Amino acid sequence: MSLSPMWTGMILIGSLRDYLQNSAPALSKIPLQSDFQAKKFQGKWYVIGLAGRNIKTEGLGHNKMYATVYQLQADHSFRVISNLIKGESCDIGFRTFIPKGKRGQFALDNFKAYGVTKYIFRVVKTNYEEFAILYFHSVKESKVNFMASLYGRTKELNSEPKEKFIEFAQSLGLTGEFLLFLPKDGKCISDET
Repeated sequence: MSLSPMWTGMILIGSLRDYLQNSAPALSKIPLQSDFQAKKFQGKWYVIGLAGRNIKTEGLGHNKMYATVYQLQADHSFRVISNLIKGESCDIGFRTFIPKGKRGQFALDNFKAYGVTKYIFRVVKTNYEEFAILYFHSVKESKVNFMASLYGRTKELNSEPKEKFIEFAQSLGLTGEFLLFLPKDGKCISDET
């Protein structure tokens, strides 16, 4: 039994979609901040933009800007504290990322406790004082996921870092509904966080 061209096309589109949903760029293809300086990177960052396959721009009233603090430890790992809005309350999350491979690349410590088999982030670009672009890569139950984040030292960024972030997201194939700038909500991101 042969399939009509329409059905063949639909099967190919579905196969391509499945392939794209379970693939990610090789880490070696992702830019890495040259001469990464962990001491300069530590401190508080506001998460201003997100790009990823699991991000949908419709109905994201629950996704608001949040704060993340990177605390450099004596062993060169980062203790990361995130203050997110979950429903009507603030939720604080703690993670530790250890250096992995090249400077500026880190892996989640004790990743099995989070149900993942791999979780790595790379600092793609930063000027340390204004913005940073990060790339996150994870594998959970054989599903590969990746996303990019735009951080700011303040809650507002000028257009140049945003344009760099959009350009990086597009290089990953993330446009339109897969790219989001988070609305501000002072609830969980006070300057004391």
